[in-house]
Amino acid sequence: MKTLAVAAFCAIAPLAIAAAPRAPKLAWSALQQTPAPQPQGNSNPSSPDALATPVKTDPAVEASIRHMFEVADMKTAIQDTLAKSAENVRGTLRTALPPGAYRETLIDLFFAKFQSKFTPDKLIDICVPIYAKYCSKEEIDRLSVFYSTPLGKKSLSVTQKATFEIQLISMKQGELWGRESMMEVLAEHPDLAKALEAASAGPKN
Repeated sequence: MKTLAVAAFCAIAPLAIAAAPRAPKLAWSALQQTPAPQPQGNSNPSSPDALATPVKTDPAVEASIRHMFEVADMKTAIQDTLAKSAENVRGTLRTALPPGAYRETLIDLFFAKFQSKFTPDKLIDICVPIYAKYCSKEEIDRLSVFYSTPLGKKSLSVTQKATFEIQLISMKQGELWGRESMMEVLAEHPDLAKALEAASAGPKN
């Protein structure tokens, strides 16, 4: 079985934090249009329950999954991936936000708040029922044994590094291919290029 655990975490973390450049504008727009929510009872809006209906997992299966995560040192993998992703996103945030003395303070406070919500423990809580859905207890236990071996540890390390690099390269290459595709389509269809130019210019008075 593939090293699903690290692959999943390395996939989740950069994708989640990649949404950060849009967050300040979206949040400011929401604050302007929506009254502040009032807490009700013991609800925790930052918990996975606020996003999806809780899925009950067999206690024995959950224990095996959490043990596998401990053997694979998932918390460290998540923290490393989040840290690398955050540094890459900071530059994008600086470009997205208007210049000013406020900007670095806003970015620092934003990341501190975001990282207080997007924690390794919360990610693990989210992933437990997902692994329970696709893997049996026997498979999870076998993975734990494998991750305890030198080859298992090496596979975890390689998967984490390779997944992160692949995502970064894919994002950059995707942006390049996206620009090239749009330019080629507009060059092949001058009527669409004129329509786009007219739409960009806005309505005429």
